[in-house]
Amino acid sequence: MTVASSEPIIAHMERNFMQSEVHRQHELMDRSGLGLLPGIAIAFAIVLAIMAALVIQEWWVTFAVLGALFAVTGAVVWVILKLLGDED
Repeated sequence: MTVASSEPIIAHMERNFMQSEVHRQHELMDRSGLGLLPGIAIAFAIVLAIMAALVIQEWWVTFAVLGALFAVTGAVVWVILKLLGDED
């Protein structure tokens, strides 16, 4: 096999890989409804509201905010890992 004859094979393999990767991403978005963006946007809004509670300047609010931030971050990471792990 010469170098010139292997180029079309490599191009074909790359094209197949890209098509399968795009198909896999579409399946992931289909399984998650509208994709991950709406859920991440809601989580971001919740985090902003929680962070606004820091204006109260009480010591217990700071711990509550930190706990809520870790909980929201953990929930987002958990959802992403579960969606990526379900690629049977």
